[in-house]
Amino acid sequence: MRFQDFYDYLMMRERIRLAKAEKKPWPWTDDPVLQQYKFTNVRREHDRTSMEMRRFYTTHFKAAPELVWLNCTIARYFGTYEFQKELGWQTDFQPKRIKDLAKARLSHGARVFTGAYVITNQGISAPKQEVVVDHFVKGVWDARARLCAVVKSTGKWKDTLAVLSEIPGFGGSGFMGKEVTLDTMFFLDFWPEKVGRGASRPSDYWDWTPIGPGAQRGLVRVLGGNPRETPSLRRGVGLSDLLALAAKQKDAGWPIAWGKLAPTDIQFGLCEFDKYERTKNGEGKPRSRYEAP
Repeated sequence: MRFQDFYDYLMMRERIRLAKAEKKPWPWTDDPVLQQYKFTNVRREHDRTSMEMRRFYTTHFKAAPELVWLNCTIARYFGTYEFQKELGWQTDFQPKRIKDLAKARLSHGARVFTGAYVITNQGISAPKQEVVVDHFVKGVWDARARLCAVVKSTGKWKDTLAVLSEIPGFGGSGFMGKEVTLDTMFFLDFWPEKVGRGASRPSDYWDWTPIGPGAQRGLVRVLGGNPRETPSLRRGVGLSDLLALAAKQKDAGWPIAWGKLAPTDIQFGLCEFDKYERTKNGEGKPRSRYEAP
């Protein structure tokens, strides 16, 4: 198992974040791959959009659960803080207002959708903002009672994501379901485990996480394979392998002062580790280059 290589990557990436936060001069690393390309932070909560969204949510951290679902879905499906800030906190589902604002911003070149991940129309012939609002956001709004009920009855995000996956726009790899559900953890009374700063967590936060295809590829690499050469190995890796890797953080030298990494942190890290390895080995390159300050 190449667990040390994986954690070495995570520690390099976290040192970059800390050096940048301390306003040290660039470059913050000697690694040429990390100098040239964008890689997400080790913890999602440190990414710029998540930090801005959290500030936006702060005054509503005790909001009614159905409104949490609505606002988190809008926020992540459009994906830009600028759009969410202009739209404001929604106390009801107003599809025309959302679509009109998106159309107006698009018409004069203002940011509406994020480039960090790809949102498809899933075969629906309509402008993207209409598909997002009329199918994806509406689907969550229509299912809000059921979603709130499963959160209240089980307190588990595994069960909640199973319900969410039945809604248009939330199936497939489950990426958008994971993104929206992680944002609900910025609200105090939403999940059973209270963690301060207006946040809460599901009861299965420390022993379960959804695993996307990028994380599966990363797991194959950690286990000593190459997902490009042995794609069938991806079917054999899963949660037990990820949890075993999460248990290695102390052995790998992950500093205690940086806090324990949760399975979902490991999942994100594996996806970025796969991207890092592909770039380093000449198997491909990330979509976004890093523009040095």
